[in-house]
Amino acid sequence: LRDILLDDMKGSLYTIPHLSGRMGLFFRIIGHYWKMKESERMFGLGKRRTKLGKWLDRRGISQAWLKDKTGLNKNTIGDLTSDIDRSPTQKTMKKILKALREIDPNLKSDDFWDI
Repeated sequence: LRDILLDDMKGSLYTIPHLSGRMGLFFRIIGHYWKMKESERMFGLGKRRTKLGKWLDRRGISQAWLKDKTGLNKNTIGDLTSDIDRSPTQKTMKKILKALREIDPNLKSDDFWDI
């Protein structure tokens, strides 16, 4: 059997027997996650991001902050920062822009969405 090695956060080493199918994929993803830098895990580097997600990442603004400022559901914020096919409603767009204009008063909807 082939082994997959995972480094945990403390530097300990675990050996997990190679698994096929979904469990094998799960352990490969977990192994990749732990090898990433903390900043990569925090800001989703390497993940697919929308213009909004990239804008937040560049400024070190968390999705939780945007959720708190807008009152929107965390899943809505998560989708709008990572799903390039997702477009906000007019109401949602206004809430997001109002919150982000506290940081940059010149923001426009065109900066994030092709609507």
